[in-house]
Amino acid sequence: MRVLFSTTPLDGHFRPLLPLAHALRARGHEVAFATAASWHGHVEAEGFPALAAGASHKVAMARRLDGQREAVARMPPLGRRHYVFSYLFAEGHAPLKLSDLLEAARAWKPDAVVFEAADLAAPIVAAALGVPAVHHAFGTLAPPAALERAGEAAAPLWRQAGLEPDRYGGAFLGLYVDVVPPALDGDPPLGERVRLRPALDAAGGRPAWLGELARPLVYATMGTVFNKPES
Repeated sequence: MRVLFSTTPLDGHFRPLLPLAHALRARGHEVAFATAASWHGHVEAEGFPALAAGASHKVAMARRLDGQREAVARMPPLGRRHYVFSYLFAEGHAPLKLSDLLEAARAWKPDAVVFEAADLAAPIVAAALGVPAVHHAFGTLAPPAALERAGEAAAPLWRQAGLEPDRYGGAFLGLYVDVVPPALDGDPPLGERVRLRPALDAAGGRPAWLGELARPLVYATMGTVFNKPES
């Protein structure tokens, strides 16, 4: 089976896909990643072929979000996610990726497309090709209101591909791979869900210092947008 993974060019979106991608390859399946050319070094470092599709995160942000920074800053913190998710991913990344991804996927001929939660071009391509679309989470599910807003913003892209727009931007058209422990569940997906526990890095395993920390232990991060992954 040929499985095409599609991701936004960011660590926090790309790396949660790797355990499944490695597991599929270990079982003899062909796996490739579609993402911006600027991210191909990360893909190839993991041993996967990379297909060029989409723009860098910096370019996508400049397309839609840079002109909205003051408006976003004035919003209540809990209301920003709905707005930013749509502007950045449905109106920033997706339009810059759709044509490239459709062309690359038609040439590579996948049997299924696996996409991370913010890659809103990928479910359109899967629907256009008539292959299963698998939504792979990288955290808790975005609130339904945020997905609906993104679906509205992405509707012209569905029509561009000759398809009827999906209310939630394609989030629930196929299997939902959930990496969130049940104790931290938020909104449930509107469809079939399978839980996946990501494997430890086979090359490194648990760092030695982890066993030296006192309990209870709380780990907090602002994510890869604000932090440097290499630090």
